[in-house]
Amino acid sequence: MKQYYGDKCRKSRVIEGAYEAEDFFPDLGSGGKWLFFTAAPLMDDDKKIAGAIETLQDATERRRAEEALRDSEKRYRTLLDFAPYPIVVFTLEGKVSYLNPAFTEVFGWSLGELEAEPSLMSRPAWSVRQPRRSNDF
Repeated sequence: MKQYYGDKCRKSRVIEGAYEAEDFFPDLGSGGKWLFFTAAPLMDDDKKIAGAIETLQDATERRRAEEALRDSEKRYRTLLDFAPYPIVVFTLEGKVSYLNPAFTEVFGWSLGELEAEPSLMSRPAWSVRQPRRSNDF
């Protein structure tokens, strides 16, 4: 499989001696199909390869959903990046995962600073650093 699929192929973490790959086959169906497949050797009693078992799984819908999600994330990131209001996004665990440029401009904190020192977000508003302005000397 390695000779046909190169870097798209990897050893299976589940089946000893098996390989897995995922690739696009443009001639399948209308518009092509993404297939995830596994190939595992069949051994005879003398531990010699007597054949192979292959499984194929249509991964087209998952791939399309992943692409749609990436496109959606890109649109929302663009929207947030250009919003004139400070925006901060937290994970479910309460960690900062995103700041828009307006947030950094107003509060003076970068994403890296808040990731390194999460307690900054719990400080009172009067202790917030003043942002640098281009006309400050």
